[in-house]
Amino acid sequence: MLNYRPIFFVTGLLLLPLGLFMLVPSLVDWSFDHVDSFVFLSSAAVTLFAAVSLIITNRGIGEELHIKQAFLLTTVVWMVLPAFAIRDIR
Repeated sequence: MLNYRPIFFVTGLLLLPLGLFMLVPSLVDWSFDHVDSFVFLSSAAVTLFAAVSLIITNRGIGEELHIKQAFLLTTVVWMVLPAFAIRDIR
């Protein structure tokens, strides 16, 4: 049976910087009084919430990644990170 906890933990670790980097354009938009500053802020909040949730619920795994887990992790990261990075322009 494949253990998914390390995959979720690493995915959370990779979502965390993405959410933090989303705060930068939000601050720039806010400093220029741009209308869409809330879009980046809300996207960052959702991303950071998901990242912290994944990290906290799957911490303390104490296990190395096996080859099957590494392949699945690669696929999950290639699907999840762009899904959180999409910004809806209205």
